Formats: sequence, structure tokens, C-alpha cells
Amino acid sequence: MDKTLRKFFVQIMLLVSLCSFAEGDTTAFQRRITELGIKLSELNDYSAKAKIKIAMPQCAYINITSISCMPTTNTDNFHAVMEVYDCQSNYFRKNILLNAQGNSSLDFPKKNFAVDFCEDKWIGEKTTDISIGDWVSQDAFHFKAYYNDTFRGIAVVGYKVFADMLSGRSTYQDRAGLTDYNKKARCFPDGFPCIVYLNGDFYGIYSWQLKKHRKNMSLEKNVATNIHLDGHMNTTRLWNDSIQWSSFEVRNPKKLYSQEPMSYDSIPYRAKEYDGDKPDELMDEHSQFYDPTNEKHVLSAQVKANIITFSKYMKEINQLSANNAPTNVIKSAIEERFDVPGMIDYIIFSLVTANYDGFSKNWQWFTYDAKKWFVTPYDLDCTFGYEDTAYRLCLPEWTEQWSSHNMRSYINNGPTAFAQKYYMPEIKARYAQLRDQQILTPERFMQYLRQWCDAIGADNYELEWEHWYKCRAHSEIITNDNWQMIESYANYINIKPYNADSTYIAGDLCTYKSAIWEATDSVSGIEPAKQMGYTDTYDRIEDWLTKRIALEDEYLEYSPNSTSITQHPTTNTYSPTPTAYYNLAGQPLHLGNREKGCPSPGIYIIRMNDGTTRKRIR
Repeated sequence: MDKTLRKFFVQIMLLVSLCSFAEGDTTAFQRRITELGIKLSELNDYSAKAKIKIAMPQCAYINITSISCMPTTNTDNFHAVMEVYDCQSNYFRKNILLNAQGNSSLDFPKKNFAVDFCEDKWIGEKTTDISIGDWVSQDAFHFKAYYNDTFRGIAVVGYKVFADMLSGRSTYQDRAGLTDYNKKARCFPDGFPCIVYLNGDFYGIYSWQLKKHRKNMSLEKNVATNIHLDGHMNTTRLWNDSIQWSSFEVRNPKKLYSQEPMSYDSIPYRAKEYDGDKPDELMDEHSQFYDPTNEKHVLSAQVKANIITFSKYMKEINQLSANNAPTNVIKSAIEERFDVPGMIDYIIFSLVTANYDGFSKNWQWFTYDAKKWFVTPYDLDCTFGYEDTAYRLCLPEWTEQWSSHNMRSYINNGPTAFAQKYYMPEIKARYAQLRDQQILTPERFMQYLRQWCDAIGADNYELEWEHWYKCRAHSEIITNDNWQMIESYANYINIKPYNADSTYIAGDLCTYKSAIWEATDSVSGIEPAKQMGYTDTYDRIEDWLTKRIALEDEYLEYSPNSTSITQHPTTNTYSPTPTAYYNLAGQPLHLGNREKGCPSPGIYIIRMNDGTTRKRIR
């Protein structure tokens, strides 16, 4: 279809939508668009454009059609059509390839999904370049369900505060020594709320998110030293003498080959292309079908060698320690191999948010030169007291069952162990800086959370709970007679699980569905609870953050500096009269006769005459 005909087709489709609105034969989606005051005749229609650029929406509305149900696996490749209203006068309708997305989340009734926008008829060779706000442009995005999260977006709150933490740092790319890279590349996700309809009927609240794409990492897809790893990576699966290749995915470079070939009836017949959905060992020179004239075979072998080198880093540093090498020698070896500032920020962020699930499968490791490796967060659904079983919410002093707030056992799962062991003074100093700058405060987290929920609106939350009424994130714990739940996780690991064949007398303890239970009377054959669940609130989150940060203040020996410079995220305007300038460490800048003007280019904290402070970037 040529461009003129395509444009005419799109206009006809929009006219059909207008006619159905006028005739009253409308779907729930169309009625909702009307309720929002959106006038279709006044929209900027980008349906015929292969490049789309829009501002960051507060909340978008999308309708998926041409399919009867949502995908359930990450290889479905459903051929669908998506209509997008960004609620800021923009609209587009595109063909999409649709798959379920995620790993353990695929077990939930409401699944994440991934969308590839097509400019062709679902072939996927011609794609749409979509630029949203300050994100890198992409042709595919993730839509996160956050099924176990009452707010349907607590992870995005975490990403936004993490971005605030990094605002005073040089970028990952700068620290890697890159000079030419996409300045919009964040190296971790971000999202905005969107309301999803399926064939005109409400389907659910989702977060429209950046995916784990090389463009958001500033990586080249055919360079052997530009590597991005995703999946289960810890001291058992990667940083060990043997690599469990099936535990993690090599997301970049692209078009690699596997060590084991394709076979039929156990008879090998050709080299097998690497499949990130079913990861296995990469090809090297010892593969039966390795071809030294094939660029992709050579690339695979080079990437594999670089990952093997990476896998030995922890052992090499531990050997220095075992040989009683001086601390400065050990730290030099660490800094050659790992981005220490990044590990410090990752640890601090994880401590404050209780990101216990981010030290094995939900962290991203990447490198630009196959020498120094960087880490960033991903999939922050197990934060702020949420835990992966979704049976209950954890108290701030407990990260998960049997793990206290300092999370030492989790942090030691990988290279972050070295930051915890050798850079604790730097961790404490960085934490104090972030606290003094008011970046790590309950107020900042709560501001982002309220913005998220306000953008979605109470009416959409009502529809969500009506549609997904079995969700444990909108349920309560119903205890059976003769049982009571213990709030603490103390001694959890030493308490035996509930046994239906046992008789419990008053005072006996057992563990059941991520909690400790005490018998209040003699009981046998009756489980402690009829139902597990929770309904989260602003008050619970704010109280949890207040107590959690107080614990980390004590653990990291922080005491508020009465002269520290605070930054308030609640105002977007400057007072007209700056009274003083400070650098990001809170040190005053003496400008002489230039007191009324901003200093030379950089990032500064400005104290205003009304007592507030703001950050200015020049």
C-alpha cells in the first residue's frame, strides 16, 4: 500500500470511529474517550506517520482490537491493532505484534505484554519509530501489569527516585569513557500509566514502559564488547567456576549462535541461532559447525570469551584477598573491573526500597569495553514491603522472610559484595549526601506515588478491582479459628512449615504462606488461613518509608546536617530572588560580584529568599 492510499485508509477508519460515536453505537472505550472530553475531529492523527514524537503523557488510553484474547506466552506473536490516545491531543492507530512478557509473572492471570509497532502487515520488518518525552525512541515497548501491586505502579516510583539519585552523577556512559552516545539513554526503565481496553471493553491498568533495549543502554548491536546480560546472575550461576548459560540471557549483541547445533532425531545438521527466550551456551571455536568466515560465528565466540572473563572477576579479587594483598591493590582491581559508583548507588537504593529481589535475577549487567561492567535495576515489583509470593506485606525491618533490613546476604550474591566490604565509608558518605539533598525522603517517594495514582484516577481503579476481583493485592487475610499470624519474621528459617497431619497446641508455631503462625488452641487439619492478601494505602507506604529510612540512617550512621542544602520536589518554579549558590555536596560557592547571576555551566543548588532550594542545570 503506497503512502497516499494508506493515509486515505487511516482517514476512513477515523471517520468510521466518528460516525459510530455520532450514531450512539459505541463501546465502553469510545464512551470513555468522550467522557474525557476528547474530540476526535481535533486530534493530531499520526496513524500514517512512520515517525511519531509526543510529549510524555500523564495517562494514555489504548484499545487493542483484531484479537479475541490477550497473549499468554512470549512467543504468541498475535497480529493486532492498537489505537492510542495520549490525552494531549494526539492519536494514532497501528498494526502491532503482541506477546506476553515476563518470566514468573506469566503465571498471573493478568499478564505483562510486549508490543512491536509495525508499518507493514505484521511482518515486523518496517517498524514505527516512536519518541515519547525524554525517552530514547523505540519501535517496541513493554506494558507492565504489576498484578501484585495495589497501586499498579510502585516500581515506576522507584525508577523515578533512582533517576533523581543519578542526577548529580556523571552518566554510566561518561564513566565508561564514551564521548559519542545517545544522551537520552537511561540504562534502566521508566513508565507512565495507561488504561488498556480489549475490543472496546476495559481490560486493566498498565504501565507503558521502556523495554530492555540496546538503544536505552547506548549499546551497538554488532560489537563484541557491547554486552548486556539479563536474568539469574549470582555467585552460583555466573561468578563461579562454571557458568549456567541457561540462567541468563545475552540481550546484546544480536544475532548470535549457540554452542549446541540444531538436530533432528538427535542428529546435528546445522548451527543454531541463539534464542534469548531459551538461552543456552554461546558458540565458540569448538562447536561442530563453527565457521571462521562467518561473522556471526566469530562474534559469538568473542562475546562468549568476554563473558567468561567477566565470570572470573570475583574469583580473581577474592584470590587477592586470600593472598593478603594490600587494600589499595584490591580496590584498584575492583575499580578496573566494576563501576564502583554505580554499585554504591545500587546498594543504597536497594536498602531504602528493600529491593531484595534485585541481587540475582532482576539486575542488569552491561559493559561497553568488556573490561568494566555496570549494574542497574530492573523489575522493582518486590520493593516497599512487597514480596514475590504476594501473600502479605513485609514490615520495614524485614526485607523478606528471615532477612533483616541490611540485606547483607543478598548484597553478597554478586560483585556488590566488594562494595559492601571495601567501600562502606563511601557508601555512608554517598547516603548522607542523598539524604542531605532530600532525595531519599518519604516525601519524595510519596510525591511520585500520588502523581501516579492521581493520573490513573479513582474511577479507573474501581474498574480494575471489578475486573480483577480475585487479585490478592485487593484482598484481606482471613484467619481460621485457633490461629493467629505473627507480624515478625524473627526465627522464620528455624520454624517448621505447617503440616496438615500434625496436631498443634496453644503456643505452637509454624510457617505458612510467607508468615509465621501461632496456634491459640489445639488444632489439627485446619490451615492457618482461609485467604491471604492485602490492600495497600498511602499511609502504609509512608509509614513504611519513614521507618525504613530511619533504620538505614542508623545502619549507615547518618545524622541530619543542620546546614545541609535541601531540595524540594514539590514545586516547579523558582523564587525570583536567589540568595546563595551551593554545589551538589552542599558546599557554598563564593561568587564575588556575581552573586546575582548563576555561576559557570554545571549543576547547582540555589537557596531562594523564601527558604526553599532548587537545582539549576546550565
